[in-house]
Amino acid sequence: AAFEATGYVMDLTATFLTGKAPVLTLPAAKAAGQGFALDSSRAINELGYSCRPLEESIEDAFVWFKGEGYL
Repeated sequence: AAFEATGYVMDLTATFLTGKAPVLTLPAAKAAGQGFALDSSRAINELGYSCRPLEESIEDAFVWFKGEGYL
């Protein structure tokens, strides 16, 4: 419930105060709370997908959020 409330507040803040896309939306918060399990084996087998290191993804996200003024 607290995570959904955070999404709701971020939606409102984005809509009425910042005009920027929220980092977390209410629908995303609700979906995250469902506990879906994801499996990339089909993408790996059929498309040749490969995962990159988590640290690299976090660093890229940090750079993007900072560049967009979220941090």
